[in-house]
Amino acid sequence: MVKIGLALGGGSARGLAHIGVIDSLLEMGVEIDCISGTSIGALVGAGFAAGKHREMKDYALSMDVWNLLMFFDPSIPISGLVNGKRVKDFFMAQLGDRLIEDLDVGYSSVCCDHQTGEEIVMDRGPLADAVRASIAVPGLVTPVRIGDRILIDGGVVNPVPVSAVRALGADMVIAVDLNHYVLEREKVERGRFMKLIESRIMGGKKNIPDIFHMMMDSLYIMERTISRMKLKEDPPDILIQPRVGDIGFLDFDRSAEAIKMGRRSAVEKKKGIRKLLSL
Repeated sequence: MVKIGLALGGGSARGLAHIGVIDSLLEMGVEIDCISGTSIGALVGAGFAAGKHREMKDYALSMDVWNLLMFFDPSIPISGLVNGKRVKDFFMAQLGDRLIEDLDVGYSSVCCDHQTGEEIVMDRGPLADAVRASIAVPGLVTPVRIGDRILIDGGVVNPVPVSAVRALGADMVIAVDLNHYVLEREKVERGRFMKLIESRIMGGKKNIPDIFHMMMDSLYIMERTISRMKLKEDPPDILIQPRVGDIGFLDFDRSAEAIKMGRRSAVEKKKGIRKLLSL
């Protein structure tokens, strides 16, 4: 029987669109046999592989400014603005101490070795550690030391991990690229969290991008460039590209919008997905 894999790309708050994509795929009758994710894709993928997809969706829809602030534990000395301990604690509460090899669905997360630049695929060991390492956005979230390696966000080497899904044994791959429309900013509507930062921290100055947007937008542009090259070299069978480019990297309070766009983008590929299922 054909084994179908799902590759979930990085993109911070844009990654909530993955939830909508998965919802649509399940409604179409797609059986996801294995899943690999980068950054936020690693988190959403882990939730699905651990049987926590519904709980993750409910939590995402409940996100507001205040429970987002709960994850911000400043790091001193600074190797990232956020220490990441509270994030890890959240993963442990949601995913438990489960091992990747014990999951019913094949899973891996993609990280990068900060010292060598090597792509690291985590397909064994504690699930929470695999997610935490993959979301270590350079400059924002502190890196993770596992063994002799210092690991950071996999988006700097493989933003849409098609190759990692194939390594899990997928015969056909459905990939979700979140950064294709990252520069479409004509109708940007900041989430409440970013509005708070702009008004309280940045003094409401909008004529020049603040440090958060400069740092993350630069990362997304880099990821978009790398994604184009890798998707050309190793194209998936189905490529889904939700129009979430106007959602900021911390706009998690726009979850309903992101999920809706994820569902819509998957439905637009319904004909191709049906053909895939027929095989």
